[in-house]
Amino acid sequence: MFEFSGRWSTTFGTLVLTRRGARVSGTYRYRGVEGDISGLRKGNVLRFHYVEQAESSGSEFRLLREGRFTGSYRPKGTFTSRPWSGHRGWDGLWDTDFGRLRLFQHLGDLRGSYSSASHAELNGQVQGVGLVFRYSEAHASGTGAQSRVARRVGAHGPVRAAAAGGDDPASPGAGTSGDLPCPGPSQDRHGPA
Repeated sequence: MFEFSGRWSTTFGTLVLTRRGARVSGTYRYRGVEGDISGLRKGNVLRFHYVEQAESSGSEFRLLREGRFTGSYRPKGTFTSRPWSGHRGWDGLWDTDFGRLRLFQHLGDLRGSYSSASHAELNGQVQGVGLVFRYSEAHASGTGAQSRVARRVGAHGPVRAAAAGGDDPASPGAGTSGDLPCPGPSQDRHGPA
């Protein structure tokens, strides 16, 4: 069973969750707003209540796979639900020197594909804040490692993401993209809370 516990990069900033039995609680921070979450997990669904200084309501997250959830929230007094999604680790869509790379992470294992001159596949392992991988294209194959700063794809265009020195690979940073393939996590930002 996939786990909600841990650190997530979400539509509304960093979210840290802990679980005790079926109970899940945590905190998040986005653009200076801090919030608390508490709720119950049943299978791959977390139904919770969040509280901020100016807003509160009930919400739901659904784990799609290890490293990715989708959900929604609806502030009290409104009629429309708004999206709230999250990811962690290397899972996501990355801009690389060889085109867009789609990575799926399950625990420490990675798999993905990208299109350069032909369809290509990548398989690897997470090691610390980096990854070690094997890639194969129609006319080339090899191995590589990635632990440098990379580009991630965001709703507002490419953003730099730190992936070295113990930093969370999903947090903003500065630097240049690396060599082959140079991944950076996708950030499904839809707007502020």
